[in-house]
Amino acid sequence: MPQLLTVKQAADVLAMTERPLRRLIDQGLIRAVNVEAHGSKYESLRIAPDDLAAFIESRRTPETVWTRKPQSERTITVKPRRRRQEKGTD
Repeated sequence: MPQLLTVKQAADVLAMTERPLRRLIDQGLIRAVNVEAHGSKYESLRIAPDDLAAFIESRRTPETVWTRKPQSERTITVKPRRRRQEKGTD
């Protein structure tokens, strides 16, 4: 049987805090197991590594979205700053 992750451990894997992870669990986007019959809902939740991996895979974007141009092909556009008009100078 795989080792279950606490909400804190799963949040660390996803590089987020526990609060948004709890929201994802509440929305049904990540499956969790309640290992305690009584007590606080979130303190007794555990997440299977396979369920966390399934969530990560479901959120993966196509590779083309993340491709970047090489540094030599990037262009930088600098817009000139607008000067503020001083009050009382008409």
